[in-house]
Amino acid sequence: MRGIVMTGPSVLALRNCVPGQWPAVPIDAAKPFKWQTRRLCNPQPAVDGWRITLEGKRPMRLPDGVVCSVFTTNDPAAMTEAMNCLPKPYRVGELLYVKETWAPIWTEYEPDTEAGQTVWDVPHRVEYRADTGARYPGGWPDDAGGDPACARWRSARYMPERASRLTLRVMEVGAPERVQSISEEDAKAEGLEYVPDGIHTACWRSPLLDYVWYRWGWAAFAALWDSLHGKDHLWASDPYVWPISLMVVEAK
Repeated sequence: MRGIVMTGPSVLALRNCVPGQWPAVPIDAAKPFKWQTRRLCNPQPAVDGWRITLEGKRPMRLPDGVVCSVFTTNDPAAMTEAMNCLPKPYRVGELLYVKETWAPIWTEYEPDTEAGQTVWDVPHRVEYRADTGARYPGGWPDDAGGDPACARWRSARYMPERASRLTLRVMEVGAPERVQSISEEDAKAEGLEYVPDGIHTACWRSPLLDYVWYRWGWAAFAALWDSLHGKDHLWASDPYVWPISLMVVEAK
């Protein structure tokens, strides 16, 4: 099973979905729930004035049957069709395990590293940063960083399947679209928080940004997108993305 990396807030929003329900249904309707994700198309087309060029990593079969490695057009709709000929990142029906920031913690005795033991060979538990938000796992205080024995969080990128607590099924992989085409409903499906109480003029907020409030869902998502994608694929550059719909199959 392949993995898919998710941020802490996305994990919590996914865990707020009733497993096995499609369309997605929240466990707690007052909290965000997530059933969509947007992933960058690779490669991205290059834009030079009116000319848009897509250079594939391998030959592409275009909608008209032409096979080519480089496609150039001045028609954005034609480029979208060409983008849809790229290999999709996931298959509809595919099962994925969620990768998040984590740490394995031994619970009874430390593994004997000289004998080749790892934490998996002794009684242990797995902690998830999304649950605690702590600077260090294992109950270590925030000022324990100088202690060599202090546990450290591990990157989500390297989480093995056996440490995961969420399994997802890919329900839909839409045609490539510009990231700025996201709708307000899509922003909700991405797990952003919406407060429709009429009190706040700005009723959207992004959990990774200290819960800053925004007036529109797309603005909250734009801020979240830029916080995750650095300078290479900023919201302002309007990159192409794959819109992917997900169903929670199992939540441990």
